[in-house]
Parts: sequence; C-alpha cells; structure tokens
Amino acid sequence: MSAERVFAALAVTDLLLVVLHITTGWGFVNLDREANLPAWYSSIKLLATAVLCALIFAAERGKAAAERHFRLTPLWLAVGGVFLFLSVDELASLHEGVARFVMREFPFGLDLREAVLAGDRQRDAFAWVILLSPFIAGTAAFFLVFFYQRFRGRPAVLRPALAGVACFILAIGCEATMYGFPALHEWTANDLSRYQLALIVEESGEMLGTSLLVLALMRYRGSVL
Repeated sequence: MSAERVFAALAVTDLLLVVLHITTGWGFVNLDREANLPAWYSSIKLLATAVLCALIFAAERGKAAAERHFRLTPLWLAVGGVFLFLSVDELASLHEGVARFVMREFPFGLDLREAVLAGDRQRDAFAWVILLSPFIAGTAAFFLVFFYQRFRGRPAVLRPALAGVACFILAIGCEATMYGFPALHEWTANDLSRYQLALIVEESGEMLGTSLLVLALMRYRGSVL
C-alpha cells in the first residue's frame, strides 16, 4: 500500500476517534482515559513509527560506507528509540507517574505545585511538562535538525516530517495550558469547556503528528532506499 493511502487511512481514523469522543461519551473512546481504544491505537501507531525507523536504519547501513549522505545512519536508532518509548508510555503513562513521584517525594515539588498548579495535588501529573522540559526541548531540536539534514532536497518528505514534529509541540503546549487553571474544586463550567477543548486539540495533535511522520518515513524509505 502506498504511503499516501496509509496516511489517508490513519487520518480518517484519527478524525473518527475525535468525533466519537465528542459525540458519544463512551468510555472506551474517551481521549482522556488510558488503556482504551484511542490509547491502544496511538500506541500501535507509535510502535509502527519505531519499526519504520529500524527498517530505514537497516537499509541505510549497507550504503553508509559508499555514500557520505548516510554517515549519520545510527541516529535512526535514537529516533526509533524515542518512538518506542512513546509507544510504551501511551499505555503506561510513565511521564505522569514520574511527575507524581517527583512532586510527592522532592522538596521542590511543593513549591512547584503552588507556583503552577494553584496548590492542587490532584493535578500533580501535569507537572511533567516542566519537569521534563529539558528532554522535550532537546528531543524536538534533535528531530528538527536530523530530519532537515536527512530530508532536505525532498520536500515531499521534509514537509510532513516537520509538520508532524510541530503537531507534537502543539500537543505539549496544550498540556501546559493546565497551569492557567484554578484548583479542580474551583472549576466552573467554563473551565471544564476550556479543558475539553485543550484535550481535543492535544490528542488530535498527537495522533495527526504520528500519522504525518508515518507518511514522511514511508515516502523516504520508498523513494530513496
């Protein structure tokens, strides 16, 4: 199947899950829950992205000695490793668990909770954006530089790759909007509506971002390797 058809199928599935979340209220399609259909779908898609990176690494490795362009081939394993971690994290919510542990066990957790979460212990999991910001920034910069180096001169590959990274950055930004909310017990109907909107944009960004990266990687593997 062509990269374009795979992307079309993924994008339609992404949209369908968002529509079901908005219109049905069914728990197994709720984008704000774990271990349900959207979570498993996203995890499998992220795992497929990691597998694509491994296949590209294997294909490039044989050309590395002959073509200077492929001198950074081992970095595909790092890219794939990130997506493998994200696949596991999608189901296990490791980033939220780390945030809760740090906020609970380290003295600065109390100060951070008061500063950005209105003192609300129930939202400790959302502190992961701040706690992991060095890793997030470093990974985003690595992806942007590596993809540009690999795909420059191939706009049909570069554009969806960069757009995919941008979607993930948007999703993380939506998660960070939680820092502007009051404590949960003070939420109004307007706060709930704002949260739902941020959730939909965040989850849509993650799903579309992965679909765009699958498109880019399939095009690259098919046209160059």
